[in-house]
This record gives sequence, C-alpha cells and structure tokens, in this order.
Amino acid sequence: MNTSNLALKAEEIESQLANHTKTILNTIGIESVFWVDDQFRTRSKDDSHQEQECIKSLMLIFQAAEYDKLNLLVNQTFEKKISVSQDTPEKEVENYFKENVNDDNINTVMDFLGISKDLSQKTFSKLGEVLTKSVNNFSPLSWLEWNEKKNGIQSNENCMFIIDESFKDEPEAANSKGRDIVSSLVNLMPDSSYCFLLTHEVADRTAEEKFRQDIIKTIQDEKAHARFSVVSKTQLNSVDEAALSQNLGQMIKSVYLKKLNVDIFDELRSKMVQRLNELRDDLCQISSFEIEQVIFSSTRKEGSSEVDLLKRFIDIKNNQAMSDCFTDDNTGLVNRLTCIRNAQDVLIP
Repeated sequence: MNTSNLALKAEEIESQLANHTKTILNTIGIESVFWVDDQFRTRSKDDSHQEQECIKSLMLIFQAAEYDKLNLLVNQTFEKKISVSQDTPEKEVENYFKENVNDDNINTVMDFLGISKDLSQKTFSKLGEVLTKSVNNFSPLSWLEWNEKKNGIQSNENCMFIIDESFKDEPEAANSKGRDIVSSLVNLMPDSSYCFLLTHEVADRTAEEKFRQDIIKTIQDEKAHARFSVVSKTQLNSVDEAALSQNLGQMIKSVYLKKLNVDIFDELRSKMVQRLNELRDDLCQISSFEIEQVIFSSTRKEGSSEVDLLKRFIDIKNNQAMSDCFTDDNTGLVNRLTCIRNAQDVLIP
C-alpha cells in the first residue's frame, strides 16, 4: 500500500473513531461536556510556575554536565537552537531556556525530563478536539471559572463532567483537589449525568478502581457511585492519537454500563420483592401442601421436603420477576443495553 493510500486509511480510521465517540455519547444521551482543568486557566504574565519548575530542572542537568541530554532536547523541541557544552556560560543557557520554554512546549519538555504530572499537550488537545466534535456543548473551565458557574451547572440533565485532580498551576486553587469537587458534584448531579476524575496519582486499572473506592466513601448517594469513574493520566499519555480516541469511547461505555447494571438489578430486585410479596400473601391464605397439590402434585411422592417446595415456589416467582423486568421491557432497560452493545469499537489495524 502506497503512502497516499496509507494516509487515506489513517484518515478514515480517525473519522470512524470520532464518530464512534459521538455515537456512544448520543446513545447515552449526553448533550453537554464540562471539563474542569487548570490548563484552561487565563494566565497572567507572571503566572510561570510550571516554566520555572521546568527551567530549574534543566539547569540541574546542565550543572551535572549532561550536555548530550540537553542538546537532544534542544534539537527535538525548539526552533531556535543552541549547542550546550562545558564552555557555554551558565547564564547563557538559563536565558536560552527562559526565552524558549513556553506554553506550546512545556509538557513536551517535562515529558522528556520524566517529571510531567499532567496530560501531555498532544493528549490534552486531542481529547478536547474529539469532545468538541462529539457534543453540541463542550465547555472547558478553569477551577476559578467552575466555582463561579457551578451552581448553574451541577444539576443539569444529560451532562458529562471531567474533573482534574490537581490545580497546582492555578494560584487560587493551589491547595484544592478535584476529589473535593467530585464528592459534592456526584451527590448533586441528576441520574442522567456522569463524572470522571483525571489523576496522575494512579498508573493502571487496578489503581484507578482503588482510588475510586476511596473517593466514593465520601459520596452519600450509593446509586450515584456507579456514575463516577477515575481515569489515569499516565494511561492516556501512553497511547497514540488513534488509540486515545478508542480509549475515550471505552471509558465512557464502561461507566455507562456500570450504571446500567445497577439500574437493571434495582429494577429486578423491585420485581422480585413484588412477586415474593404475592407468594407471601398466597401462603397466608392456604397451606403450602394445598398449593403443592395444585402446582406440584407429585412433590410428596418424590420425597421432597417442605423447604424444597418453598424453593420451587420462590423459583417460579423469580422467573416471573425476570419476565416482568425483561420480556415486556416497559422500563427500556433491554433497549438501552442493546443500543450500547451495538456501539461497537472501531478496529485499529
């Protein structure tokens, strides 16, 4: 396959992935996405905490005489070049990085140094791009903007909230945590909305779930637990753009299915209680052996105990409850399950 065909194939896959995320959000009924992150802050000229931290780390490398490492970074990252050696004055190197490290490359530099605590700029931009194309209303908010607008947002129907765990680059929110927003938000948001917490503090799926379990202890509405999930920034940063779109769709599907499972079992439990109440009322009116003569005339001949008979009665009622819950599907549960199952993942060759 020639280069032109490969480019067309990649473009086709990218389009399918974008449509896939949009299909999932439409299936779930999400109309608006609110993403709260310190990378959306309005920065002042003096707001350079991340740059200062980065430059300090670069100068430590220079002082350790790791010139090849610095030159590799310069050649890969910056348009303006400098050749760093033992003869280069320290002040010249420091001024070079102060002039060239900026918003456009800060995450790339920190990734190179292995000290990044945030989504890479590429990952951050791609997520925003996919979400913008997938919903009618995509609202990026800083911590400060969230606090100004949250009272008019938290109780909105059909929303997806993405909350950053750390706001260290917003001076007003230096000591704030995303988990505090989540604890309040999940209790307030309606049943049709979902919430994700992005954090660098976990690296894999097992750690994500442990982190989630710690947070849901602070969420009073137990049913709302299923509508909240934790996502590792490390996992998002570790995949390419195509896989990132795929992961976003899977992330959304996962929390929706978790909530759908809770809805199914809540409905089934309600139907089972209703049918068992009917059985209790029947048993209050006539003896179990009279019921047996009507339903299981051979039970005593088989040598079954009365407990066995009651188990059969309960099985009948449970089967009726299953039928009540799923056959007619008055609640729409089966239709919801079918729709989300049909939103199949796009295969990436």
